[in-house]
Amino acid sequence: MTLATVIAAYVDLNQSMGRRFQVDAALLRAFQRHAGDVELAAVTPEAMSAFLQPRAQVTSTWLMKHRALRRLFQYAITRGLATRSPVPTAIPRVPDTFVPHIYTDEELRRLLAGVDENQARVRCTIAAPTYRAMLLLLYGAGLRLAELLALRQEDVDLDHGGILIRESKFYKSRQLPIGPRLTQALAEVAPPGRPGPTPFFLNQRREPIPHQTVWHNFDALRTRVGVQGRLHDLRHTFAVHRLLAWYREGADVQRCLPHLSTYLGHARIAGTQRYLTMIPALLEQASQRFERYACGEVYHA
Repeated sequence: MTLATVIAAYVDLNQSMGRRFQVDAALLRAFQRHAGDVELAAVTPEAMSAFLQPRAQVTSTWLMKHRALRRLFQYAITRGLATRSPVPTAIPRVPDTFVPHIYTDEELRRLLAGVDENQARVRCTIAAPTYRAMLLLLYGAGLRLAELLALRQEDVDLDHGGILIRESKFYKSRQLPIGPRLTQALAEVAPPGRPGPTPFFLNQRREPIPHQTVWHNFDALRTRVGVQGRLHDLRHTFAVHRLLAWYREGADVQRCLPHLSTYLGHARIAGTQRYLTMIPALLEQASQRFERYACGEVYHA
């Protein structure tokens, strides 16, 4: 049986079970183009290694390719379509060199204060109140940009202070409570009329806003006010600031983490832990918590 036939059957099986399976399907088809029109049994470990890592440095893309191919051959072996797997068994550790920028309160204030001037630029298509509300929601609710732009008018409950995120990154929907100040900011830019299935955030031509436009406006804004960082770092900042608030409130942080993970829409807590970048204020709070714990043990001893 050919590699192409097995890949097609495997993709069809996964999608028939309700999975989108778009990323793995694209990776597997890319491998098929790399390997050529060959029989499944003719796939060699050398061809596999060349596809997995054409460059010297191991990246997260290597892991995504490896996972997709490993599962493909597991499927083939369990159905008697293959007797062996050419996928490497050794999985190298991917160095995590990226560190997100955690915005300080002062930097957040500078970003918000600069919105009016930034959105007054010639040919700017997003009104200042709309863009300010978008930034507040990205930070205040820790949303992904795709989730923000996918919000419909009917998904925003201004009466009770909540938003509905529909089938996001991990194909799950979630209902998020938001505070009164954030609710008021959304109310100020809510489209007129009865809530419906149209996008909540629209540009000045009453059209949906593309991702690239939001990124372009943010790059111009942070350059204008002299702040480093990416748009997605607002989500990282939300997670770190929430953790810092829990420490200051004396909450049991380990017990609170699953709630944060659910709010962010993560499939596993490990995904949330990647967002929790250590900053001096967080380190100080953690150190004080440990000091109180240690001193308490010494005292009781």
